[in-house]
Amino acid sequence: SNLPLPHLWAICFFLMLLNLGISSAVSMTSPLTIALTEVLARRSSTHTRAPLGLAPASRARSFSKLPTLLVHLCGFGTGLIYVTNAGVHWVALADHFVPLYLTVLVGLSECLIVSLRFGCRRLLADLSPADQRYSWWWRFCWQWVIPPTLSVLLVVQIAGEIASPFGGEVANHVDENTSDGQWSVASGEGGEDGESSIYPPWAHAIGWLLALGPMALAPVGAVRDGLQMWLRSKRNSICRRDIIPPFPLSHPKSHCSEWVVTELVEPATGLQISC
Repeated sequence: SNLPLPHLWAICFFLMLLNLGISSAVSMTSPLTIALTEVLARRSSTHTRAPLGLAPASRARSFSKLPTLLVHLCGFGTGLIYVTNAGVHWVALADHFVPLYLTVLVGLSECLIVSLRFGCRRLLADLSPADQRYSWWWRFCWQWVIPPTLSVLLVVQIAGEIASPFGGEVANHVDENTSDGQWSVASGEGGEDGESSIYPPWAHAIGWLLALGPMALAPVGAVRDGLQMWLRSKRNSICRRDIIPPFPLSHPKSHCSEWVVTELVEPATGLQISC
């Protein structure tokens, strides 16, 4: 307000916040929309045959509009809760649980997956030559620095949350004007010690859902893929019982006492194979 043309600087400041919000929204929604687009394109390719000359990337782009629209509509709808009268409490709840728990869990999971499953060498091979000069440092951080640090931070945060829940000491805070024993949210403006408002248990449950809900999709997807692989292997083993494997050219057909003709359908391309 003390700068010349304060209204101009105010407009520039809020335009900067708007651009930061849009860029953050794009960076958060792009992985989800890309994953949904690839799933839709893969499922469509199993039922319909793509035209000649159509690359998989072009096929995926043809399905990108609907997932992008749905994801942004869901984000817009759920974001309206932050502009209500209780929006400041929802912002404080999400600002506490999401950065302290969800971000730490995601970073810890990425380091463990890269170190134990994907492999540091495979990830380092995709880096630029300038970054590969410090490959020893990246590998040391991914394996020995970041996982212990985030693990200790997560344990300390959970212990602190149990000892002193978010919003002050959680107790049966009953409004003095009511006698039905219902929870109420205190504004905390008149407190001398500056204590924050007290949140009911269902608000803490929503906060933990915001923190752990996205991470729960990973084990759910792993269980789903494991069941699909088990069913596919079981179905293939049943089909192999009725199929006699073809003999090499050095063995005459007279060595086979019985031939069984079975038609199989390949799930990926939909082609029929006769055995």
